[in-house]
Amino acid sequence: MKHTVSTVKYVSSSADNARTIVAEFCQEALAEASTRLGRLTSISSLDTILDAAQLAIAADARAGIRHLNAALQAVAEHHHRGSLSGRFDETLAQIVKMQDEAEATYRWLHMLYTRD
Repeated sequence: MKHTVSTVKYVSSSADNARTIVAEFCQEALAEASTRLGRLTSISSLDTILDAAQLAIAADARAGIRHLNAALQAVAEHHHRGSLSGRFDETLAQIVKMQDEAEATYRWLHMLYTRD
C-alpha cells in the first residue's frame, strides 16, 4: 500500500495533504479487501475447485481482510478526537461487511473440505 498505518496515524490533520492521504489509504484498503473477498468468492463459485491449495488461498484472503480491518480500526481510534475523525467510518463499515462475508464463506469452504 502507498500509505502505511504509521503514515496515516501520524499525519497531521493540519497538513495540506492530510485528507488526500486518508482518502488514498481508505481507497487502497477497500480495493485490497475487495480483491481478497473476490478470491474467496471465486473459490466458492467454482471458478476453481476446492483443494488444500485453494483452502490455503482462502485462509490467506480471510487473514488479509482481518488485517485490513484491524489496521483501519487502529487508525480510526488514533484520530477519533481530531479533525480527521469520521473519515474512516464508511471504509470501516464496508470492510466489516466484507469481513463478515469472508468469514462465512471461509467457514463454508472449510466445512466442505474437512467433511468426511
